[in-house]
Amino acid sequence: MSSDSNSDNNPNKDKPTLPGTSSSPPPSYPPPVREKGYWKMSDDEYYTTYRNASAAWYLLPIFFAIIGGIIMWLALRNEDPRKAKKGLIVGIIMMALGFVFWFLVFAAIGASAPATPTYTYYPT
Repeated sequence: MSSDSNSDNNPNKDKPTLPGTSSSPPPSYPPPVREKGYWKMSDDEYYTTYRNASAAWYLLPIFFAIIGGIIMWLALRNEDPRKAKKGLIVGIIMMALGFVFWFLVFAAIGASAPATPTYTYYPT
């Protein structure tokens, strides 16, 4: 049999090939605008691309811990992603500090309580 008969039996003969599956080199596209990622940008590059959000946003995670951090991240994730991520981290840290604080408070209360309760019985 000839090679022509093998290509006639190929069921994928009429199907188009996917881009990048052919042996030809891929087409060259212009590089993306944010090629480096916002953490690797210098401050000048970053603030020409993104808006500098107010530092007052940090009050949310400071007072409301993780909930405030999530709200800050949702509000700033497209405008100022660095500040949004830092706000989420501040919220997590504030939540952890709250857990440590309340653990120490309850440990101090438990340590100051007597080991066995002392009741004084007054007969009536």
